[in-house]
Amino acid sequence: MLDRANAVAISDLENHHTLSPEFVARMGDEGAVALLAIPLAARGQCVGLISVYRPELHEWSPAEIEFAATIANTIAITISNAHLFETLQQEQRDMEMTLNSVFSGVFTTDEDGIIQTWNRAAAEMTGFSAERMRGKNWAHEVARVGDDRPDELIFEAMAEGEIVFGLAPRRLTTAKGSDIPLAEA
Repeated sequence: MLDRANAVAISDLENHHTLSPEFVARMGDEGAVALLAIPLAARGQCVGLISVYRPELHEWSPAEIEFAATIANTIAITISNAHLFETLQQEQRDMEMTLNSVFSGVFTTDEDGIIQTWNRAAAEMTGFSAERMRGKNWAHEVARVGDDRPDELIFEAMAEGEIVFGLAPRRLTTAKGSDIPLAEA
């Protein structure tokens, strides 16, 4: 059996007694006599295996094993990053579907106040599309009127990790020039 955690270097497959006869026969059919198998491990998980074959008896040197392990690690990290990226994209799609199902206009910002999401209701209410609003700075670029309280309230809430409701009225000027009230949380 091949090890999922460590490199396995076999100089003579035919005379290696821990591998199944079926596996040895299949490798022999492919012309393999010596085998170097390195797990593709990233973030504590085995995501695959890279195998190097030789058509003759071969004692694998530490340099060969290290080189193959370096390649395997690079491939494993690439695969793992691709999986993380796919997961992040799915979570973002799920969040946007949830926000778009809400009847109220909702937008979210990152910790710097840059708008990340702008739901369908916000677009309908304001006349500004999500594409137009994403990437804008909430505190400096979104048309608002009224100065009843400092703009830093939302940033203070994010820094403290607590929900804070702004009681002072804030308004957003729509694309048609009318003002609509905002509630920050």
